Amino acid sequence: MTRILGGEFRGRRLEVAAAKTRPSTGRLREALFSVLHPRIGSARVVDLFAGAGSLGFEALSRGAASTLFVENHPAALRALAANARGFGLGPERAQIFRGDAHRWMERQLRREAASFEIIFADPPYQDESVSELLSRGRSLVELGRVGCFCLEHSSRFEVDVLPGDGYRQQTRRYGQSAFTLVEGKSA
Repeated sequence: MTRILGGEFRGRRLEVAAAKTRPSTGRLREALFSVLHPRIGSARVVDLFAGAGSLGFEALSRGAASTLFVENHPAALRALAANARGFGLGPERAQIFRGDAHRWMERQLRREAASFEIIFADPPYQDESVSELLSRGRSLVELGRVGCFCLEHSSRFEVDVLPGDGYRQQTRRYGQSAFTLVEGKSA
């Protein structure tokens, strides 16, 4: 059972698609949103590999202006739509996009205008492209197209720290899960 931990929807349950998704643990979400607290208010957020949308709905509950949920699995898309309806959120606050998260990131790198403050990416832990996602997230931050990129991953994943003038990076581990946060240095 996954519940929203804070804000407007605190304590409300999220519908989760059977077996195809792994919602972020409460402990990890609480830690992540403690770090992101100053950035959440009125932020435009993206939740990649959204699943049930635990990260995106948590952000909305804590004051984000809107969340774009990117997911390609039909059962997860139905759960996302049910959760948005259950919270009374229309498309102006909770937009659901059916598509591949990797392709979405590629398109964002080609765009010239910044359009989101925070991007969450929570790919399946066995996804072999975690390093590639992190690299794309760093690029978006360095280019100033996003203020913060957060990648959830297995705590066993060895995160490379690359030198970069336009960002700072930190990784925090919580049991079997971890998140790596990449922020612009001016943040």
